[in-house]
Amino acid sequence: MVPDECDFDFDHDGLIDACDPDMDNDGVPNTVDVCRRTSRVSPIDPDGRPTSDANGNCDVDLLDYWRFRCCQTRGRMGFPAPETACISHFDMDADEELTLRDFASFQNGFRQSRR
Repeated sequence: MVPDECDFDFDHDGLIDACDPDMDNDGVPNTVDVCRRTSRVSPIDPDGRPTSDANGNCDVDLLDYWRFRCCQTRGRMGFPAPETACISHFDMDADEELTLRDFASFQNGFRQSRR
């Protein structure tokens, strides 16, 4: 297949997406990747979904940011923050607590997904 101006190369690896076995370059083959258009900005789960994507839309967006903020304040923003959900989605360094390192990692992923 010859690439033309109508073919996409989302991960800029030189392979057009129709021929690319991992079109978003997240390390998860397309056949099992739930999120086909993610960028590798934060850890991903075995299905290819960014770990910090708490609402499951394959993007780290404002709703995820709100949920992360709610977890940081332990639910003081009017919504209870279940500890297990907070740790499973936002503990980027896997130390079983939310720290500034997790916040920096989340913020970087949020910023990168906005581009």
